[in-house]
Amino acid sequence: MIRKLSPLFLLLLMSLPAQAQTDKHSVSLSCTQSTSPNIVGNNFYRGTVSGGPYVKLNATPTTTCAYTDTTGTGGTTYFYVATAVDSSGSESVFSNESSATFLGAPAAPTAFKATAN
Repeated sequence: MIRKLSPLFLLLLMSLPAQAQTDKHSVSLSCTQSTSPNIVGNNFYRGTVSGGPYVKLNATPTTTCAYTDTTGTGGTTYFYVATAVDSSGSESVFSNESSATFLGAPAAPTAFKATAN
């Protein structure tokens, strides 16, 4: 059964900023919660190509409009979207897309030498 969602429900998120954090494998996602009635949480999705396809990251809806992705590969750029989920389990359309690149391993030191004293 396809449920028609209210226009407010479809206005899920005004923005979904995603940014790489200082540790090697972490991207923090945050958004503005939908103001539609009966919202119980959010789902977060990730893809490697802008526009999808996307894979859901969380097993159950989060209770806040935030998620930390720790499963990416260093140096890889991912594209993220989110949905709002209501009490009947219906999801909104995808939010706007935001991207972030997981930090890779730091560069190795250069000009390394050992000197006997």
